[in-house]
Amino acid sequence: MEELAVAARAVAAEEKTGLADVAAAFHERGKEAGARPTLYGDYKTHLGGPGHLLACQTVLKAIAGGPEGK
Repeated sequence: MEELAVAARAVAAEEKTGLADVAAAFHERGKEAGARPTLYGDYKTHLGGPGHLLACQTVLKAIAGGPEGK
């Protein structure tokens, strides 16, 4: 997944577009004690409620021109 995130960041920088960097948001949130397991559902394959919320918040910030959108 990180290879795709790096590629997306490179294209966004090259094209001077915004980017909802959900991967970066997950990495940052995962640094918080005990947060990482809560981002995913029971099988650790799909997002759980908190993971969906974080993804939504990241996209909304990007649309609004927040830090993830720069």
